[in-house]
Amino acid sequence: MNYRTTSGGLNMQLLVYFVTVTSALIISIMASLWVRHLNKKKLPPGTICVDIPSHPNTKTPGTALSRCIISIAFGTGMILLFATLLFSIAGTWELLPPWIIMEIPKPLSYIAYSILWLYYLWGILIIRYNVNYTPCYRSIAGRYYIATAGPYSIMRHPMYAAKAAFPIIMFCATGFFPFLIGLLSWTALRYQSIKEEEQMVELGGNQYRQYLARTGRFSPRLIRK
Repeated sequence: MNYRTTSGGLNMQLLVYFVTVTSALIISIMASLWVRHLNKKKLPPGTICVDIPSHPNTKTPGTALSRCIISIAFGTGMILLFATLLFSIAGTWELLPPWIIMEIPKPLSYIAYSILWLYYLWGILIIRYNVNYTPCYRSIAGRYYIATAGPYSIMRHPMYAAKAAFPIIMFCATGFFPFLIGLLSWTALRYQSIKEEEQMVELGGNQYRQYLARTGRFSPRLIRK
């Protein structure tokens, strides 16, 4: 991206960035609300229903450290996203230190915009098929629905996979180095996901074990057991 404002006013590339990201956010929020409404009427196919009180293992999976790392990394990404939107509309990018920003070729940034749209579409599908998506820092209680269809038929942790890719997508879109802080999540995602799967095995029993055998953790399983 080119962050220099022109004599004609607002930098066009910054305007494209602002419009692209804000429209993706607004549309994804509206679609997510609609999807949640659908989920109240009918559960998506492939849902495994379990009754949490009948199972002893209801503690939050993982460790405080793994949950903290993931929460900070993911949260930082969202904060930086809104910060860059403010920089764009206020025209203050050029006031930032030059070492904190890398100029990205236009073709690469536009490819990143396209992938960003796919990222939000992926998130909508996740919400559709995972009725009670629960952040890693929260424990589960009551009736719980384990998702195995949609994005979850491809991989067991589609949200983690998307969030792990988010820092790279945003860096390629903006050249803003602080987005790469989000890569810190990579140090804890595997451990956290394994602990979550162990809990799901206890809750879902053989149904979930069969699901494990046919899916990969963060990517499609090429060879099924």
